[in-house]
Amino acid sequence: MSTFEDADKFLDMIERCFVTKNSIIKDLGLKMLEENSTKSTKILSGTLVNIFLYPIKSCGAYSPKTSWQITSTGLKYDRTWMIVNSNGSCVSQKQVKSMCLIKPVLDLENMKLRLKFEGAKEISISLEIEENRTGNSTTFCNSKVCGDKIQGYDCGDDVAEWLSENLKKPGLRLLKQCDRNKIISRKKSEIEDEPPLSLANKAQYLMINSASIRWLKDKIHSGSDHISFRSLANRFRANFLVDFDKPFVENALDRVFFGDVPFKFSGKCTRCQMICIDQDSGNISKEPLQVLSDEFNGNMCFGIYLNNQNSNESRIISIKSRVTGQIS
Repeated sequence: MSTFEDADKFLDMIERCFVTKNSIIKDLGLKMLEENSTKSTKILSGTLVNIFLYPIKSCGAYSPKTSWQITSTGLKYDRTWMIVNSNGSCVSQKQVKSMCLIKPVLDLENMKLRLKFEGAKEISISLEIEENRTGNSTTFCNSKVCGDKIQGYDCGDDVAEWLSENLKKPGLRLLKQCDRNKIISRKKSEIEDEPPLSLANKAQYLMINSASIRWLKDKIHSGSDHISFRSLANRFRANFLVDFDKPFVENALDRVFFGDVPFKFSGKCTRCQMICIDQDSGNISKEPLQVLSDEFNGNMCFGIYLNNQNSNESRIISIKSRVTGQIS
């Protein structure tokens, strides 16, 4: 098991690799981590501020008001659908920036996914597609996500036409991920101990820290660009927004508990030009990618990946619940 001295060496390595100016990475709040901890484990306490899920991959976020269910693949309905082009390839904001303007609403009472787009009539589809329907009403389609083969159910012509018209891209279709235990083949999940995924790229969950967002916002505002906290946080498309006292302490965590639900650190999230897209307008700016690159010598990581340690259990996570981070 790692010791406190090991954590110190880790922090020294971060300082040597990243700091060319007065970077806050050198101050990871070790005094705070020492509170209420043993000699071998350091504890960090925070609060879950918000939960976000993205029913359609690369489209807008849905934020529940109080709580949400976690499943074997991630947040329930997170990245369960995806848009594909006429060639069957998955489409993202990298190709169609206006995808962020599609705002989903999960209507659990009526079991509908409602889609909104400014200036367009709302459309809805069923949350559950009957897999055993007969006839031609259900069509299987093939696609890929990060090189992994995906099979999904085509959601029909009406929503396909709605997407093509509003995104101004002909030939788009909406696919719903098949039951992974029956249809789907993901290379990642075939590796031993690798957790099952929805249509997410890297891990089941992505967590960001509001203190890190505030630090980044201040850095950006010292230049010419001005981005609100909300707009900046939304650009990182996280599942969990947590509030720790200090920025970037999340990078040192080994495990995270939301209430009593355990998650394991699965790596830092390396960022690309996607975070430069304003999720409310689809407009592009140079920030926050430029600040991340300048401050961390081109190492553009922000946020951490998490996987549920008990992924076979269905649990509920609540907003405002306590978040406990652990450094072993």
